[in-house]
Amino acid sequence: MKAKPQKPTHSGFLKEQVMLLKEHGWVAHAKEFETAITALQIIHTWATFDGGRCLDPQHVEKLTKKALKGFITSNPKQNHE
Repeated sequence: MKAKPQKPTHSGFLKEQVMLLKEHGWVAHAKEFETAITALQIIHTWATFDGGRCLDPQHVEKLTKKALKGFITSNPKQNHE
């Protein structure tokens, strides 16, 4: 019997942070943050489905690179590694 994917549980803290960013005019950063949160939720879903057997490292890498694009480019140390 396959395990059902589990929905991540959280207190709403991340959604609140996105809302605060938007309210203070940091719309682009809020969108980057939302993208990163969504990527983590997707990875979490696949990791908890059927023991994580459906996780493909290449897909995870592609998803995280896309989600973290704004964060990586704004971090000079990350660009040199």
